[in-house]
Amino acid sequence: MNDDRLYWRSWGTVDAYWEANNDLARVTRELNLYEQEWPIGTFQDQLSSDNFVSDDDGRRGVVVGPVVSSGCIISGSIARGSPLFNNLRPDSFSTIEESVLLLDMEVHCIVKLGRCIVDERCVLPEGFSANLDAPRDGTRFHCGGDH
Repeated sequence: MNDDRLYWRSWGTVDAYWEANNDLARVTRELNLYEQEWPIGTFQDQLSSDNFVSDDDGRRGVVVGPVVSSGCIISGSIARGSPLFNNLRPDSFSTIEESVLLLDMEVHCIVKLGRCIVDERCVLPEGFSANLDAPRDGTRFHCGGDH
């Protein structure tokens, strides 16, 4: 491997962490996860393959642009520009836009997220929303930088 192809990202701030994770969701990204010359050595649980369910009008499992990890079930929701980590299960009528949702999460019906970071093992209840109303969200959550 040539030294000019090394990849390094600092995660020293919330904004840098968000940016590094969302780089995975871009069509053109610095780190190509599919390049055979860059094997990824990591431990990962052996989970079921990802699954897209619900194909009804207005309730279709759709993912645009991101990486979908093992164990994800996309059930009548939309994830756009968001890497989906292991065992993420957004339920019907939910919308996830440019967000980082870590592993083992439950996202119940009608959840709306925009440019968020949500920690692992969180449960987002039905009708939950974040980063859609900045003044309200500033009183409920840690809001860093422009995200």
